[in-house]
Amino acid sequence: MARDNEGNVVALSSSLPNGTELTVEEVDKCLVNNVRSSKPTEKASMAFRGQVLKFERVQAHLANERTWLAWVRTALSALSIAFSLLTLSDESTKQWLKVTLFVVGSLMVANVLMTFVTGWLRYVRVKDVLMLDKQEMSANFGRLGLSHQARFLSLLLFVISFAYITGGSHDIS
Repeated sequence: MARDNEGNVVALSSSLPNGTELTVEEVDKCLVNNVRSSKPTEKASMAFRGQVLKFERVQAHLANERTWLAWVRTALSALSIAFSLLTLSDESTKQWLKVTLFVVGSLMVANVLMTFVTGWLRYVRVKDVLMLDKQEMSANFGRLGLSHQARFLSLLLFVISFAYITGGSHDIS
């Protein structure tokens, strides 16, 4: 960030296309109205710096949003599986299979909620990290791990497979 001959703030970055300059006129007057403090020029400078960081990392922000949408798609796919299992539990003639499919279908609904919340928490954390300086970033960004998600889903898939192999394949058509 630098000032030109007229005193305007000019942001130069390697992320911007060649020859592109981002100029903000009267940065102190514009931003001081939105940010009140005893040192308005420092607060205004920090607010402007945050906007420049956001602009520099626009590709990372877009990638983070695409990842969030992938979490939502995964949750919706798991929801369709849950509805299928619950429908099969109604159509089953064996009582043990009916109960098993109903329980697993209900647990898949819980998995949908867990997938949605996990994706949202990771999205918010990465979004916050993208606004930090590179020196402040940690190795895993303080994100929520995925081991709980993997274990829960593998348990559900194991139960579905077990029910199918032990006799549910003859009852489900």
